[in-house]
Amino acid sequence: MNAMMASPKRFLVSAADSEQLKRAGSEEYLIEFLLREGTKVHAFATAYAGAALPANGPAITKPLAAGLRKWVGETLSTAVFHPYKTDAFY
Repeated sequence: MNAMMASPKRFLVSAADSEQLKRAGSEEYLIEFLLREGTKVHAFATAYAGAALPANGPAITKPLAAGLRKWVGETLSTAVFHPYKTDAFY
């Protein structure tokens, strides 16, 4: 997967700015699981939701990651191999 599109961004902030941000919002968690083949993903997701754990983001499953990888690859190949006239930029 393209790391620039899918990875979280981290910023270095001062202690004073960090305190101000904590008052303005809530903390965000990045929770990751790697399940074995054959694991019932829906049952796992239901159990996770029932445990009242942080869940304010998307669940990225293997089919979703594969689709995103394919889409990014096709988009980049279209951008790289798309013919254009060089004089159109002058």
